[in-house]
Amino acid sequence: MSPSSDCVQRLACGGRSKLPISEFLESDTLYLGYRLANIDAKDGQVTTATLRLPDLSCNWGRFSLPEDVKVRERGLPTDGCMSISVEDVRYQDYATTVHDPICGSPIENYSHCELRTVQEGSDTSVEPPQNGSKRAKKDRLAWRRHVRNRLKIEIEAVA
Repeated sequence: MSPSSDCVQRLACGGRSKLPISEFLESDTLYLGYRLANIDAKDGQVTTATLRLPDLSCNWGRFSLPEDVKVRERGLPTDGCMSISVEDVRYQDYATTVHDPICGSPIENYSHCELRTVQEGSDTSVEPPQNGSKRAKKDRLAWRRHVRNRLKIEIEAVA
């Protein structure tokens, strides 16, 4: 998809620095791209397998709009957009959001973030490492169910 000039300007890094976890507000919105194949035909909700951690990519709503999720590597014009709050991502201190701008590439994305698993014994104020360790299956499933139930469709994916 060819991004509009407004989108390119909005997502451009332009010398802006990576922001620490402390900059995220519980009320901040995160946008996640999805495809029609990510929707469960039985109940019409996103599959829990789509919400895999560690390192689930999203856009920070403070610096992007829902349609910006289509402007990414392997993004398609048919992609949809879901949103969730930082507060819901941090459910039971299982995961947190890390600002991870994509700069210096053909399509920059200053709003890019990763949802990462919080290390056992830590909390959501500490930046977890990339590809962090997995936590107990019951905790992972509880987090996925919670997030799945809180997701809001911003843009419907189409075939």
